[in-house]
Amino acid sequence: MSRAHRVIALTTVEAQHLLRLGVPHDRIRIIPNGVDLNEFVGLSSPRHGGEETNLLFVGRCYPRQKGLEYLVRALALLPSRQGVFLSVIGEDWGGVASLRSLARVLGVEGQVMLRGPLPRNEVLRAYGSSDALVLPSLFEPFGIVLLEAMAAGLPVVASRVGGIVDVVEDGKTGLLVPPRNPQALADAIGRLVSDPPLRRRMGDAGRAKVPAYSWERLIPRILEVYQEAIVESGGTWAG
Repeated sequence: MSRAHRVIALTTVEAQHLLRLGVPHDRIRIIPNGVDLNEFVGLSSPRHGGEETNLLFVGRCYPRQKGLEYLVRALALLPSRQGVFLSVIGEDWGGVASLRSLARVLGVEGQVMLRGPLPRNEVLRAYGSSDALVLPSLFEPFGIVLLEAMAAGLPVVASRVGGIVDVVEDGKTGLLVPPRNPQALADAIGRLVSDPPLRRRMGDAGRAKVPAYSWERLIPRILEVYQEAIVESGGTWAG
C-alpha cells in the first residue's frame, strides 16, 4: 500500500482503518461495492402483509462472523412468533449443525429453514418471496446482500458494525441493532413483523436509494481513480 498511488476503500470505516495503517489521506478514495439492478427487474414485490412473515438471511453460515446464533435466539424471544419463519441461504462454514441443534433446544426448529447454497435464480426468488432481510453480523466489511435486499424492496435488520452503517439508514431503510444482542434483534424484528406499513416504507426507501450503488454509476468512478493514479505516476491515460 505504501507504493500505491491510490487505495480504494469500500466504506468510511475502511478508510479510517487505512489511515491507521499509514496510507496518506490524499491517496484514499471511497467507492462502495455495487449491485446489478438488472437482476431485480420484474422481481415480485414483497407482500407487506398476510398471516406469515418470512425473514431471510443470505450468506455463509460462519459462526465467527455472521451471528446466526443470535438470530435464532432472537426468534425464540419474540413475544408472538407464530407465523414468523426464517430462511437461511448459504454455504456451511461450520455453523449449520450447531444452529440446527440450537433451534431444536429453543423450540423454533419448525421456523428455521437451513436451505444451504442455492442457484442464483433461486436466491433471487427468495428475495422476492420474503418480507425482510436480517444480517446479524459480528463484523462486516460491507454486506452486498444489503444492497440486494434494497433492490428487492426489502427492509433490513442488521448489526451496527463495520460497513453496514454506511449502507443502512437506521429508521429509514432498516433498523440497526448492537451485535451479539438477541433481545435488541428480537425487538427490531418484532417491530417489523407487527407493522406492515413500516416494512413497506422502509422497502420503498431502500429501492429509492439503491440506484446510487448500481455498477453503471460506480464503474466510471473506479476508472477515474485509475486515471488519477496513472497520470500521477507519469503514465498516460489510454482511454
